[in-house]
Amino acid sequence: IKGVDYYSYDGEKITLVWNTPWKKGDTRDVEIEYAVEEPTSGLLFSYPDEKYPKRVAYAVTDHETERARYHIPCVDHPAIRCSIDFYLTADEKYTILANGKLMEEGSNGDGTKTAHWRQKFPCPSYLVTYAIGDFIKYEDRNVNVGRGDIPVAYYTISGYKPENLKRSFDRTPEMLEWMVKKFNCPLEWDKYYQIT
Repeated sequence: IKGVDYYSYDGEKITLVWNTPWKKGDTRDVEIEYAVEEPTSGLLFSYPDEKYPKRVAYAVTDHETERARYHIPCVDHPAIRCSIDFYLTADEKYTILANGKLMEEGSNGDGTKTAHWRQKFPCPSYLVTYAIGDFIKYEDRNVNVGRGDIPVAYYTISGYKPENLKRSFDRTPEMLEWMVKKFNCPLEWDKYYQIT
């Protein structure tokens, strides 16, 4: 762990300690490197096997409402928000999605690629999302969310038609525009993607 003076981990909780006292409005960056084996919840996997050889391969998060803790070190409560930087690596043939803006995506020269997604606007853990897999996409029109246009798109596993996504999510741009106008508040997201 980087960015703290001392830390401990008891198998369930990480305790972070700073020698310098906090002042109101202080922020501090912490970097935690870890690995997860067999998460009990929060991350779903699909892949072909003997019983289902045509099953589509993907990994996707499902954190609603407090399941992020099973594979992401976080304070897993809807009232706590943080910015996000994901560096996700997968086979080059897969789509890699996450919160925020795609900063960079490139080949690693070994059949894999790494994508860097950054979400600057603080986000609760239940909305932290990433998805990697064999997906199709329907790209809708951009929407003005009160601070400029953002892209709107919908994803699902391969084997379906983009028209099905359009039919299912067709009114999303209209709903986003209505909410921005109704609440007189801009939407702070870099994009609005949905995955099913």
